[in-house]
Amino acid sequence: MERETKRIHDDGILTESEALQEESGVFDGMSMDYGGEEDGFVYYQIPEEYTIEGGYLPEKVQIYTYCLCKQRGVRYALILAMIEHESGYRYDCIGDDGESFGYMQIMGKWHEERMNDVGVDNLTNPYMNIRVGVEYMAELIEKYGTIQDALAAYNYGETGAKEHLWNNGIYVYEYNEDIMNRMKEIEEELGI
Repeated sequence: MERETKRIHDDGILTESEALQEESGVFDGMSMDYGGEEDGFVYYQIPEEYTIEGGYLPEKVQIYTYCLCKQRGVRYALILAMIEHESGYRYDCIGDDGESFGYMQIMGKWHEERMNDVGVDNLTNPYMNIRVGVEYMAELIEKYGTIQDALAAYNYGETGAKEHLWNNGIYVYEYNEDIMNRMKEIEEELGI
């Protein structure tokens, strides 16, 4: 069982894991001027099952994410649900045999141009990781018209989604259904 520290944070007492992540300074590399309005922002307390496993999504990262979503027309709860599904709120998560990184499990080799366009050079940085993920989802939603299809393209890649899903008449499957359901639950919880 994880010990808890007595260090107080805006949302209560941080666990030892959360305190260590805060002290590492990884979340301090971004100005609090995100160039967006945070009107309507509601802090989201991630489920305890994820904090036990090392998940952490500090308020400043949430505000940044909210502002990006607002600027790009992407539902904030969608990105929270994706972060939950992709990394369990672990900014330092590495998957796909070392190919995908961070909160949103971004594979750099498929996003080099996008990363250059938005000034991202480090997918292990939580802010940069989320920026690429939000940009990509905004593009996919605009291109395909639905969150459901955008999620399929995010998960399989656009070519993979066409070949393995859409050409076979599959539009809803476990990945996109789980995230869409979780998005709705988060929206209800936050009252948005």
